[in-house]
Amino acid sequence: MKRKSVTAKRKSQFKKMEVSKMKIKELIKSLVPLFISLIITVISYFAAFAITVIAGLTEVSNAEGASVNEGIFNLLRFTLMITFGGIWLYNISKIDTDENHFIPSFSFKFKPLVYILLVILGFSIQISTDSVLYIISKSAPDLFKSYHKMMETFTGNISPLFLITVIILGPIAEEIIFRGLTMHYAEKITGSLGVAIILQGVLFGLYHGTIVQGIYATIFGIMLGVICVRSRSLFPSIFLHMIINGSLYLIPEKLFVNIPVAVTLIIFTVAVMITSLLLVLPRIQYTQSKK
Repeated sequence: MKRKSVTAKRKSQFKKMEVSKMKIKELIKSLVPLFISLIITVISYFAAFAITVIAGLTEVSNAEGASVNEGIFNLLRFTLMITFGGIWLYNISKIDTDENHFIPSFSFKFKPLVYILLVILGFSIQISTDSVLYIISKSAPDLFKSYHKMMETFTGNISPLFLITVIILGPIAEEIIFRGLTMHYAEKITGSLGVAIILQGVLFGLYHGTIVQGIYATIFGIMLGVICVRSRSLFPSIFLHMIINGSLYLIPEKLFVNIPVAVTLIIFTVAVMITSLLLVLPRIQYTQSKK
């Protein structure tokens, strides 16, 4: 009887060790997409700089004036991220047949009202964010020096290629990496979609580099995660991400004239944001359940 008890104990311990090993393995896998994305970003930057120089788009004789073409840089890194992430996610969908695991698809039934609500949600997100940033920039300008410098690359010399990459390719790449791969592995580790949504949102914030952008990217990453989980599809989160990025170039700076106006805009747009989110969530769930 003692031998049987010892054997059972050993088997139990062995199983626990195996489970722990699997969780560690899945944890590493959940971080790999982020690390590879960062590696791709670095490689793409140097490749884009070389192309910029060869094409004569920058003056290399002046070290301070030499710069990389942001459109070429984004085209390289987002194309590589989409290719790498898309193949990986496709392989997961073929290998992992467990229906309990979260694996988002690219298919989604078209419903006009859903996309109208997502457009309203996207613009309300951007206006509320711009309003908050306007208030903070007026209250603590020193905090925003690095952020403003970074944002100059988004709103400075805008080319058609740059706009295409930021508005279209960027959202596709980032949704595949974070709402696709990262959230899939995070859910497998924790066994909770709620925790997985938060984890991928935090990693999405870290990916953006600066403190200011990292904070709001985390919040919106969590929101995009909720939409992706609710619909079991990357398509709605990609579309919303495109609207958020695109609306940056459509919302006039003159809208933010002073702090009282900015506060009013925050109150109004947050109310619109909550309402549109509450309206869109049951509709994307209904679309998915109809499949």
